[in-house]
Amino acid sequence: MIVIVFFLLVARSPEKVFQPQLWAEDGTVFFTDAYELPFWSNLTKPNLGYLQVFQRLLAGVTVGFRMYKWTPFVWNFTVLAIASALIAIFQTRLYETLLPNQYLRAVFTCLVAAGGSFPEILGNLTNVHSYFALLGLHMMVYFYFWPKHIFAKTTTVFLVMLIFLIVVSSPYSFVFVPFFLVIFLVKKNAPNQRWLLGFFLFGVFLQVLNYLFTTQMWNHQTPIFASNIIALAEAHDPQAIQAIQPTTIWQVIEKRALIQNFIPYPFANFMLLHHISWLLGLVALSMCGVYWFYSKHRQFINILGLLVLANIGVLLFARPTVFLNIASTTGFETFFAGRYFFISYVIFLLIACSVLNDCMRTYRGKWEVGSIFFLQILASLFFFKNPILLNDFHWDREALQISQLHKNQTLHLPINPTGWQMELVR
Repeated sequence: MIVIVFFLLVARSPEKVFQPQLWAEDGTVFFTDAYELPFWSNLTKPNLGYLQVFQRLLAGVTVGFRMYKWTPFVWNFTVLAIASALIAIFQTRLYETLLPNQYLRAVFTCLVAAGGSFPEILGNLTNVHSYFALLGLHMMVYFYFWPKHIFAKTTTVFLVMLIFLIVVSSPYSFVFVPFFLVIFLVKKNAPNQRWLLGFFLFGVFLQVLNYLFTTQMWNHQTPIFASNIIALAEAHDPQAIQAIQPTTIWQVIEKRALIQNFIPYPFANFMLLHHISWLLGLVALSMCGVYWFYSKHRQFINILGLLVLANIGVLLFARPTVFLNIASTTGFETFFAGRYFFISYVIFLLIACSVLNDCMRTYRGKWEVGSIFFLQILASLFFFKNPILLNDFHWDREALQISQLHKNQTLHLPINPTGWQMELVR
């Protein structure tokens, strides 16, 4: 399954492997810091308020060994391999209680890999933390359905180190904290599971400390596209945050967390352009109600729904510009901020497949649920091909310029997306 998922991810954006380029913070943050800073200073440097240890570790190794020519390929291939492994877990026995039908698990796994409007996270180091969020979902399913499962000591040590590394490399782990705290404090899971929980929470604690006590300002090389109000929100100005009204929050929920997941793109875009998207949002919300009504795992479905709301709540606190930007657009022509809702997309698909599996066994509600699930598949697969076209800046030539850079010289190199560049100082 890992090979199939990897093939699907590459098919969505083949240029990430066959014409690799640096994308956004790949160059302005990770490559630049790895080139200019000592290894350990680079490894522990926060970006936008949170740690990205894995990203900086990979950058430090490739740049430290002067693998400039191969850097984009190594990064993209590694990210695609990690994403494939995390997505392929959905096909394993871990999900057999929630999705007993192995064929439906395979369909769900392929939909996670092949669908959704998330072009920015496909095969770049900058947004690998979107895939890292899947770890939290896997752990939640594991703790909920396998509370007494025990690992060998060596396996436990390996998993503890892996979980900690991923948590200190992704800000999305925040949304799972309330659920894991309840398990840690109330439920009596196996001792090895408590070690996994403890290190997960400790990693989140370190992320919170970094967010509270370090600057969240953009890297100085990042181009400014935003309006004044968005710039104020990025700096956490109270006036900008006050501009985020409940109506704006509902617009984000209906456009990203609801409509995008349930309504095929042509219909959704038509409705949004005619300013009656709220009606389509209510339709999508009613579809969620149908799923809940026919589900046999309502308690767990409720938890998953709360996770979607928690995801939106964390964004409201940490990234208010997402709300201001999406609320100002009328359609899906721009793909800004889709990456923030990747975990919500996966959760909606998981709920759909779980309920459909229940209906297939009882034949109750199979037509209602099956029809909605079919619409979800259409809405998902419409975005199979990555709409972002990368400029070919001939990285092999740029790598040669970097290798020939002398002391006290400065080099400016263009990178994707258009308008971005990185500045290297020897």
